[in-house]
Amino acid sequence: MDPLAKLFPWNSVYAFAEGDVIRSIDLEGGEKLIVVDDQASQKVWKSFLNVISHDDLLYRELFEEITKQELEDKIHIYYSSHKGRGGIFYGNDGITFTTKNFLSKWTENIIGYETAKNKRERARYDRSEVVRYFTYMKQIHLDKREIYDKIQSNINIFYIGSNSKDPLLEQELAILHEIYLHLKKYDNMNNPEDHVWGYGKAQYADGSNKRHSPSYKETDPTSRMGKIQRRYIETRSNMKDIKEKKDEAYKNSVIERTKNMGPNSVD
Repeated sequence: MDPLAKLFPWNSVYAFAEGDVIRSIDLEGGEKLIVVDDQASQKVWKSFLNVISHDDLLYRELFEEITKQELEDKIHIYYSSHKGRGGIFYGNDGITFTTKNFLSKWTENIIGYETAKNKRERARYDRSEVVRYFTYMKQIHLDKREIYDKIQSNINIFYIGSNSKDPLLEQELAILHEIYLHLKKYDNMNNPEDHVWGYGKAQYADGSNKRHSPSYKETDPTSRMGKIQRRYIETRSNMKDIKEKKDEAYKNSVIERTKNMGPNSVD
């Protein structure tokens, strides 16, 4: 028996990606990176992963850094693309909810209210807040019990979200932003400081709110974020060009073969 089994009651000791193979990616044979099982979320994540897998630096900075062996059993990552309703809204980037800033409070209130044995125990919770937290969890497709159990087992939960109303590229860049600026610093996340580190002090010299970030079109190309965004966009563009050339070459080869086919070449 796995000596760690008692610490992870939701997970089989034999499970690949915790048995959630349809929507998840197995991390180092251990925990999973969960992509919500809907077409919009799958499309964005697969496109993002496809781009970074074509560039060693992007892959190292945006995937290997959050799936390295020492993080096993320490963090679980969730991602979904949704419409930004239900009280959850977006600026120019994506959004990250973590155990430390929201998820612990949400799930503890929901589970506490639902499992209260009597009215007196239930009165400890603000019902309107519980309903609001439940709405948030439902909106971003997180299972309250699953998240609660993991938090109780000292698993750090990170939810990354992008606005499904945005174009595909902007959603991919939202994932890039959340991973590169925030998730990589899971032990020491600080939204304002992270933004200044990534976008540069000059970006906020006019007194702009450091909790907000500029759009990629407004980002200083010489800043850390500007450089990695540009590299991502160039990689993505090169992939598109290569695909178009391959498609064109295939089309031309079919046309050429057709031309060479005589009238008696097909029975």
